[in-house]
Amino acid sequence: MTLGKRIREYRNRLGYTQEKIAEITGTSRQAVTKWEADKSIPCMENLITLSEIFGVPLEELSSGVKKESAEVIPTVPTKRFFGGIFVLIHFFVCLFYCFWHLIIKSEPYIGGIIASWVLWLCSITVYVFFTLAAKSGDFTMIAGYDPKMKYNKETFSKLLAFVSVSNGFTAMFYSALYFITPFLDDTIRTLYNLVLIFGYAITLVVSMLFGNHRFKGQLTIED
Repeated sequence: MTLGKRIREYRNRLGYTQEKIAEITGTSRQAVTKWEADKSIPCMENLITLSEIFGVPLEELSSGVKKESAEVIPTVPTKRFFGGIFVLIHFFVCLFYCFWHLIIKSEPYIGGIIASWVLWLCSITVYVFFTLAAKSGDFTMIAGYDPKMKYNKETFSKLLAFVSVSNGFTAMFYSALYFITPFLDDTIRTLYNLVLIFGYAITLVVSMLFGNHRFKGQLTIED
């Protein structure tokens, strides 16, 4: 079986279109068509990207020879996505806060309970969304992603992991600050609630900007 036929076979197994492969590799659909028709050969960089997409060793994709001892190249380093730990702890923080008024024998602050759970929903949404995007190698739904550019997947996944961890921790931290609300009067409590919500939103934006600055120059691949 030729290289082109192997590319087409692996692509069909994943249910990807030629346009999808072109988008991920930063090439055109015509280029993918030529690869599959054996009219041209992908460069080494594209071969590596294809092996990551298909989840097969580079040698197997290039020559068709399987190596039993070869390890499948992971699409993304999922071990970096330990932001889920903060999301889990955050869940128990919110749950405990629901009964906090009973422990200190005060009136429940419904606004704080709702806000803390909203922060948790935001943190788990970011975590799940970023993790799935990195695992699949499909970053098209990430804000600021330009399909016309060629990205370094490894670095892009590091950026998503950084933002995920930062978001999970800050959301948990702001929710923990709601334990103070029963000791505040109504006027200050409302203002305090708004400050925490806006504080979380600003922190999330800052973490994204800092992450982009930190990995600046490493996200894209020069042709």
